[in-house]
Amino acid sequence: MGSNQVDVIVVGVGTMGAAAAYHLAKRGASVLGLEQHAIPHALGAHHGFSRAIRSAYYEHPNYVPLLQRAFALWEDLEKTSGLKIIHRTGGLYMGAEDAVFITGATRAANEHGLSYELLSHSDLGGRFPQFSLPSHYAGFLEKDAGFVVPETAMSAHLEGALAAGARLLGHVQVEGWDSTSTGVTVHTSQGRFTAKHLILTAGAWSPSLLGSLPITLTVTRQTWGWFWPNSTAPFSYGTLPTWFVESEPGYGYYGFPMMPDNPGLKIAYHKPGEPVTPSTVRREVCRESDEPPLRHCLEHYLSQRDGDLLALRTCLYTNSPDGHFVIDAYPDKANVTMACGFSGHGFKFAPVIGEMLAEFALDGRSNLPVEFLRMSRFL
Repeated sequence: MGSNQVDVIVVGVGTMGAAAAYHLAKRGASVLGLEQHAIPHALGAHHGFSRAIRSAYYEHPNYVPLLQRAFALWEDLEKTSGLKIIHRTGGLYMGAEDAVFITGATRAANEHGLSYELLSHSDLGGRFPQFSLPSHYAGFLEKDAGFVVPETAMSAHLEGALAAGARLLGHVQVEGWDSTSTGVTVHTSQGRFTAKHLILTAGAWSPSLLGSLPITLTVTRQTWGWFWPNSTAPFSYGTLPTWFVESEPGYGYYGFPMMPDNPGLKIAYHKPGEPVTPSTVRREVCRESDEPPLRHCLEHYLSQRDGDLLALRTCLYTNSPDGHFVIDAYPDKANVTMACGFSGHGFKFAPVIGEMLAEFALDGRSNLPVEFLRMSRFL
């Protein structure tokens, strides 16, 4: 299988692991990526044809500099790969005037000088008749927001990493790891591998690899649905923005315009779902239980209330206690870096997280503002 000694081992070659391998290899490091499933796969959170990307981040203004860097890196990846990754459809947030979606986005935009437009209920009805909203709802429009195609993004990172010399091994079970002051050893179903630095980006499988930590990561089952509206033109790409409707404080529905190569109007609900583990999750969908929560969105917030269901699919969230990412050195192990707990809103950050992890591994530090994501906030 070639040399087992490298500069950096990445365990988990999903969203963040693929990006880390890409940036490490681009910098000339010898990197080995280990993945227990196929590379790529659809068992975690890097599938589904669309992932929202936005800068006016209602979750916290501190994310904005990371998002600005992420946008730039996605554009660079498009140029180097020749693939279309970002679709700037605009982003429309809707809710009561005091909704977290709107007040949080406004705060982030004001703190970082982002352009936006506030819309009254009348404005929404005139400009976006696709929605049927309560009379007290207003809107926030971010013109540069949109979505990333996760399958294309994964391909670009993986192919770029491989072309730059990374080794990526699928169907390798990691059984454990050790760290000393001189390096790390990873024990696998295919033998032992050693490196100067270890990066742990195992997504929903992180709890079993991270051992005893002062935080609890909760994995949840999430469902998306694709519906066929009676009138498709208002929901088509180029007409409908990527959208978010707050239905309870900090949570709600989101969706995307219809794409020519992915039939249907995609709708999902952003809130941690049923707690599961990757080995026990029910991956099969059940129309009787999985459709009604999504159908609720059609019936209460969209003008096409009786669209036919085309498909249901599942993914996994890995939730931190406060809903924010955890990116830090493993306690008392400076040569082990972990990135986990992306809580259902991490994919858009993939290239900047990958760049950051490469900096931690090769430079011992990152110039990116990540102090607010360190594990010390839980101590």
